[in-house]
Amino acid sequence: MVFFSDLLQRYPELAVFLAIGLGYWVGGFQIRGVGFGPVTGSLLAGLLIGYLVPVPVSDTAKQVLFLMFMFGIGYSVGPSFFRGMKDGGWRWAVLGVVVPVAGLVTAWGLATLLKLEIGYAVGLISGGLTESPVIGTGSEAIRHLPISVDEQNRLIGQIAVADALCYIFGTFGVIWFCSSLGPKLLGVDLKAEGARLDSVYGIQREKVGVTSAWRRFDLRAYRLQPDHPVASRSVAEAESLYAPERLFIERIRRGGKVLLPTPATLLLAGDVIAVSGRSEVILKLLDHNAAEEADRELLDIPSAIFDVVLSNADFFGKTLAEIAARAEEVRGVFLRNIQRAGEKIPIGAGTVLQRGDVLTIVGLEPSVNRVAARIGRVVREMDSTDFVALGI
Repeated sequence: MVFFSDLLQRYPELAVFLAIGLGYWVGGFQIRGVGFGPVTGSLLAGLLIGYLVPVPVSDTAKQVLFLMFMFGIGYSVGPSFFRGMKDGGWRWAVLGVVVPVAGLVTAWGLATLLKLEIGYAVGLISGGLTESPVIGTGSEAIRHLPISVDEQNRLIGQIAVADALCYIFGTFGVIWFCSSLGPKLLGVDLKAEGARLDSVYGIQREKVGVTSAWRRFDLRAYRLQPDHPVASRSVAEAESLYAPERLFIERIRRGGKVLLPTPATLLLAGDVIAVSGRSEVILKLLDHNAAEEADRELLDIPSAIFDVVLSNADFFGKTLAEIAARAEEVRGVFLRNIQRAGEKIPIGAGTVLQRGDVLTIVGLEPSVNRVAARIGRVVREMDSTDFVALGI
């Protein structure tokens, strides 16, 4: 133990990483789907390590890491913040005043009643409201008090203790209120309401880590017979027959040659067409005297899956159904996934897209490139670090 204590005192960065590692490990445990989480786990681990070993952490390190934490929070919620201010922003402004004022008054009242020192009072606010920025603000305020440095350090040390203890209530209290007491006060059945919203937005739930062996999107080749409904029609007319299911004719083999069709290209009996779309929609062709063929050359088209950040204002606030109706703009491309602020958003006809959403689109490479350029910027993985951005 002496060796371990000396090691952490000589290399305090090891204590920081140890607290993070233990915190994430503890935070991973869950009871009935509820756990501490990595933040609370790291706070508790740091509290334990600090109790066992007096680890010196410089004020500079604390300030730099705290500012990085604040930057990360602001950077991640920035798009949703400004979007929220446009959509009923006065409500958020009122809430932004009520919550901190109520928290401050409550903490002041309890600190007065229990005769808590300043450090514990600050920790009570930051932990109870799960607002870590209060730690930095309170510490800076204590540093400006006309007291000795040792007394300042003692009071600042109290903040972390109170914050770690109150953070548990601040986390589980909100979970319990939002999942149990709040719905009861409002007379809402959360499970029934969730099922209703799934139905309204056309959302189908899947088990985590389990996917269907059925292929949702496919590319297949068919030879048109003279009596097929799309024979002697243009490509645009043929695709409109299957709207709004979104079926696309990507290539045509005619007289031994492979053609790239335009919307005005006429389809003739005997043509072999490469069709992309939902699997069940493509199968409708089989019901109208179209013979499927294994034409590798015709079907050998590069496919692509891109993550695209939505930045085109023309798509902001639009439902997926409204966007799908703009056939020419999104022709040949299908949506596989939506992420918003790191969270996966269910896909349904009523799902509304917002600025900054990351859309995973799939389709043939030319179509995916065209649509990606239309809706935003492709997120590409890099094998090198942008040191200009890192340095700034």
